[in-house]
Amino acid sequence: MVVELKAKLTRQELYEKIWATSLVQTAKEVRLAAGTLWDICKNHSIPVPARGFRLKLGPKLQTPLPELSGWNPDVIELFGQAESRRRLQHRKPEGTVRVPEPVVARSGPLSHPFTVRTRRLLARAKPDLAGILVSGEGLVAHVRVSKRTLVRALRILDALFLSLDQAPFRLSWPEGSDARLTISVLDDTFRFAISEIIQYKRHRPTSRERLHQKQNWAFRPRRSDYKLTGRLRLEIDGVRGRRRHHEWSDGARPLEVCLHDFLIALVGLAEDLGKERRGAGSWRECWDRHQALEKQLLASKSAAIYRMDLVTQAIKDRETASALRDLLAELEPALTKIEDVEQRSHGQELAAWIARRADSLDPVKNMSRLISEFKAAAS
Repeated sequence: MVVELKAKLTRQELYEKIWATSLVQTAKEVRLAAGTLWDICKNHSIPVPARGFRLKLGPKLQTPLPELSGWNPDVIELFGQAESRRRLQHRKPEGTVRVPEPVVARSGPLSHPFTVRTRRLLARAKPDLAGILVSGEGLVAHVRVSKRTLVRALRILDALFLSLDQAPFRLSWPEGSDARLTISVLDDTFRFAISEIIQYKRHRPTSRERLHQKQNWAFRPRRSDYKLTGRLRLEIDGVRGRRRHHEWSDGARPLEVCLHDFLIALVGLAEDLGKERRGAGSWRECWDRHQALEKQLLASKSAAIYRMDLVTQAIKDRETASALRDLLAELEPALTKIEDVEQRSHGQELAAWIARRADSLDPVKNMSRLISEFKAAAS
């Protein structure tokens, strides 16, 4: 179910939402992992319920909530991810996409040119510590098997490549370049590999290795013992930059069924990624509308605040001008009683300055300036 998203929350809103429901439920609503939302709350000093916390019913039994300390008016931006995918092993393609059924040949020559090219590149490959063949040219990243299972892996690859040459798939492996083999499905490109399952066991240093380590401090024995099982698996690796593997092992199921499920999963994965892109586009449009509305509200709020400050200052200027005129009315009779000519002249200068100052502060006498400043706040 897709829930309505709120892209931006204040600390108070996020605090109330988490304590009204739960951290996990709030994370689902904003399409974030619970751990990610917990980190966001920690960075913004928002208390979260402890594990297993439940609000008890009744005013006497209700647990008191912690206070949201501090004052931070900043808005928290939550960028949720798209709806979580189902396990690809159980994912079925939608619509009328037909997936070819591969058939593995038990004998005969290899028919697909990419399989022949893979065999040629691995002809002089050397095994690594685990026994996996590594080509000296480094161009066969889609095959990670031992020499013992190489023939079987090439047979499986040959059948898979023949199926991937049909719609809706498209193979790409340019000759004479360092590019890896890729599969294109419904406007998405993936890398895949067939690899041999390896069992790892912690290595216990032998007495000879311990003696060698004492004699040479730079020597370090290997950490693991490797055991090649001979079982193969197919992997979709690095889906859109994510470090995740989707694997299908050839266990109890027939090999052809496993390969067919692998092709179905490729189509399902491409469909899910397409939905995710479309959802990201609608999310971005909603986000842009939200941002534009906020800018408009902020602009109108700023204009209202500026106008109120302008009117408040006009009232203060009017009061100051009235006080100056009252002072001037009391000074004029006193100036006529001064007998010293020079002092009376200075007093008249003071009275003239007070009159000019009162006229400059009075908003009624400067109505055109007040109106122009009021109109400028709207624009």
